[in-house]
Amino acid sequence: MRVMKFGGTSVGDAHRMRGVVALVEEARKTERVALVASAVSGITNLLVDAARVAQEGEPVQAACARFEDTHSAIAKALSADLKPAQTRPLAEGLVALGAELRGLLQGVGLLRECSPSVLAHLSGLGERASCLLLAALLEARGLQPTSLDPRQVLLCSGDPLQATPRVEEIRARFAPFRDGGPGLLLMPGFF
Repeated sequence: MRVMKFGGTSVGDAHRMRGVVALVEEARKTERVALVASAVSGITNLLVDAARVAQEGEPVQAACARFEDTHSAIAKALSADLKPAQTRPLAEGLVALGAELRGLLQGVGLLRECSPSVLAHLSGLGERASCLLLAALLEARGLQPTSLDPRQVLLCSGDPLQATPRVEEIRARFAPFRDGGPGLLLMPGFF
């Protein structure tokens, strides 16, 4: 299986996401692929800053709006590439991530604290949004990705921001995917 990891600049807009999908499509002709995607460039910093602002008791609506607007704009730019059956679930998924972001930041603001696990969760929202966008585009191209939640397969111990992988358990969780599983896996790059 070929692992293809794309950073924030590589998934920075609709045009670049199309490029990622074209590379995956080409690789998929000869091998199974695991696609790992980062957040759109600037989004992880936005989320970390929003957590700090919320912790200080300041308003975070602008950060939430920027998160939502960035991903909605990419979805809109990709809409011509997508089939009608994909646009609604994509929009609903992005709305759900926006609601999750607002809920997490509200909790941080109320408690005036952001634990490492909450910060890790917040930081991963950008990668999850990128994966929603990429999944819709991959499906539109007939590539049928299998989305993986890294929290279910990349088991770790310790501080969520400096975790230690539990290698044997990870190998066991990935066994079904290594042994003739789906031809295309899609997974967020931060969890």
